[in-house]
Amino acid sequence: MDFKNANELLALCEEKNLPISEIMRIREIELGETASEIVNKKMTRVLGIMKDAAFSPIRQPVKSMGGLIGGEARKLSLHAQEKKGLCGNLLQKAITYGADRGLSYCRFCRNRTGADAGNAGTLSIL
Repeated sequence: MDFKNANELLALCEEKNLPISEIMRIREIELGETASEIVNKKMTRVLGIMKDAAFSPIRQPVKSMGGLIGGEARKLSLHAQEKKGLCGNLLQKAITYGADRGLSYCRFCRNRTGADAGNAGTLSIL
């Protein structure tokens, strides 16, 4: 399950009739020489961290150490609940979950830097 770019990955998905997620899981098992149970356990743990990072700023807003940022996700969530959004439900959710993502990733992914973890695959609203 090796590929060098997105086109090769998509071709592999079509050839094997598997989603990207399954191709990546199989690749992790093969290249990491790891049992599928261990990979599944690690993936479940990472998914939990990602969910906590997305939802905790809404449930429990936290200000940054300097106090300049933090709490925006909660405000955006309340705004969306009042049906005052201008950009549609999907984009509103992306903006809300992305608002305080740097702070939450720094808390949950202690082994990563804020700049790295905070910008990994999320929509930036700034």
